[in-house]
Amino acid sequence: MVIAAEGYPEGMARTVFAVRDPSFPLAEENVVEIDSPPPDAAGRRVLSVATLVPADLADAGPQALLAMRSRVLETLRWIVPFLDRHLLVVDSPHDGAPVDDRRPTAAAGATTGGQTGPSLSTEERWRRTPKAMEPVWGPLADSVLGVTGLSTRLGIKNLLSAGSQVVPGLGVEGLFLAGWTAARIITRTDRKKERMRRELWAKMEI
Repeated sequence: MVIAAEGYPEGMARTVFAVRDPSFPLAEENVVEIDSPPPDAAGRRVLSVATLVPADLADAGPQALLAMRSRVLETLRWIVPFLDRHLLVVDSPHDGAPVDDRRPTAAAGATTGGQTGPSLSTEERWRRTPKAMEPVWGPLADSVLGVTGLSTRLGIKNLLSAGSQVVPGLGVEGLFLAGWTAARIITRTDRKKERMRRELWAKMEI
């Protein structure tokens, strides 16, 4: 979504993880991740909002995902005061719903009677079909804070996992952490490899 920069709360970090109620599952509108780079020259700020959507809901069709969009917006109103006052555009590459363009019409120059500018269809604005969401595989055991996925140790001797599904909730940082964890497990089995890992890291720092 795009908002007017003055609507972004003062002191709010660029990346925010928000949980409304820790006693409920960490998914859907109960937990969101917000990433927002600095505003552009026109005083607009992009908010990229992500959450985990159950597979059955993702397969239920556009109406279910559209309802999810509304519930996520309610969570954002809890985080960002006066969100609707500063909201300009809402869109998602995943739900196939039309772009919600809340900017005043160029002809009127302002909203009239509470009406906003016309909504543009997904095809008109993006010229694309809905993009399938990337699945996140859950572990058989309980995860940690809802961000851990598959185990690094896979139960087969000398077979380790260091992919994006080990710590999927941390994105690129999760990939780094998974790779570093696998490297640490490997080098700890051989003191020579462990010393080599420490020495290479020292050289990189220098």
